[in-house]
Amino acid sequence: MRRRPTRRAPARAAPWQWRRAAPLPAPAATATRPNRSGRRLRTCSTRSWPRRRPPPQRSWRIRCTAQGSTWLGKQRCNCFMLFPRGLSITWSEDPRYWSWHPLKETSDSEVEAASLQNVCWLEIHGKLELSHLTPGVSYDVAFEVMLTEPAYGWTAPVNLRLKLPDGTVQERKEKMQERPRNQWMELKAGELKAQPGQKGEVEISLFEYDGGQWKRGLLVKGIKVVPKE
Repeated sequence: MRRRPTRRAPARAAPWQWRRAAPLPAPAATATRPNRSGRRLRTCSTRSWPRRRPPPQRSWRIRCTAQGSTWLGKQRCNCFMLFPRGLSITWSEDPRYWSWHPLKETSDSEVEAASLQNVCWLEIHGKLELSHLTPGVSYDVAFEVMLTEPAYGWTAPVNLRLKLPDGTVQERKEKMQERPRNQWMELKAGELKAQPGQKGEVEISLFEYDGGQWKRGLLVKGIKVVPKE
């Protein structure tokens, strides 16, 4: 009868053939803090748990229509943009004096900008409810416009006015003849600061009709109301 072969156990390595185990990594540095009794307690490791960077400050758009848009700024304050369709522009419905052009305002919205063709009576008005502003925050109010070629009739300065509900009026003049062409610029009308519970409408105006000159080449994007930097 044939004997079944037996398996031999693997030979053990000689002591000089043993491999030395790799050293364990050094423990991560830990921070300690004292408790009420004065003893120091171990807290989480500063190496194994890296700090997270604070998220960048962003602006959140709340509402956007043909008349204007509202959003929250970096400091969580209400911001506003009054578009030309929400303003009162003299002769704006007559294509001989004003024309309307689509303007890409953001990645997901399109507004209409008002382009001045030829007028001698320039008058633009806008209104904003004071209670919509964030109380206690100082705001800058400015017209956002552009002078496009051919632009003429701007030798006389334009008037900018901001009227508060209590009757207070801020006025200033701007020399458009010295302004650059084909780039957006802000014409500051004034500053305002809403108090808690304060109500009423703020009137913002841009006008010039005393010089008697015919004007052309003004592109109006709207009125911007944002917190002061």
